[in-house]
Order: sequence, then C-alpha cells, then structure tokens
Amino acid sequence: MSPVVGVLLAAMTAGAGPWDRRTHFTFSGPVAVPGLTLPAGEYIFRLVDTIDRSVIQVLSADGQQSYAMFFGHRVFRTDVLTVPELRFMETAAGMPPAIESWWYPGVRDGYEFLYLGE
Repeated sequence: MSPVVGVLLAAMTAGAGPWDRRTHFTFSGPVAVPGLTLPAGEYIFRLVDTIDRSVIQVLSADGQQSYAMFFGHRVFRTDVLTVPELRFMETAAGMPPAIESWWYPGVRDGYEFLYLGE
C-alpha cells in the first residue's frame, strides 16, 4: 500500500450522533471517493436513512451541500476505535489517495467504499 503523502486528516464526531454516524473530516489535499475527487477542505460523512444503511453521503462542512452519495459495504473489525478513522487504498502515481473505508468510534463495524465501474 502506498503512503498517503500530503494529506493531513483530522476528524471529529458531532451532530446527530451514532445513528447516522455523522463525522467531520478535514483534508489538507484532494482525496477520492466513489465518483468524485474532493478538494482539500472540511466535509461531513454520514449514513443516509435507508433500510439497509448502505448509502454514504458526503456533505459540505455546514451540511448544506451534498457532494456525493454512494454505496458502502459493511465490514467488521475486532477492536473498537476511540476516534474516527479513514483507511486509504493504493492509487496510481499522480492520483489523489482514494478512501477505502470509514470507521466510526465505539462500534466494530465500518463501511468499505464501493468503486463501481471506475
């Protein structure tokens, strides 16, 4: 896996709490999510209110603008985090780091992002 160079990540949880797993992330450089490259900045990641809870939405820092909605696959881990975590996948040279999975603190399940047809 290639190192993530030039992307500083800061995270905090706030807002609606564990049900939608609303999490604020700040990136110092561009990052890729399914279907979109987000420029440096602050974003909210949250689960959309669907029956199977498999849709992830990326919003502006104030929650007023939706940038992306895509499917995630539920994944599990043995440990429980105390802070939010994003894991990145390997990308080609010159491409922004792509987020592989998102983990909310206090729970054992997270969401692996599904990059369909890209």
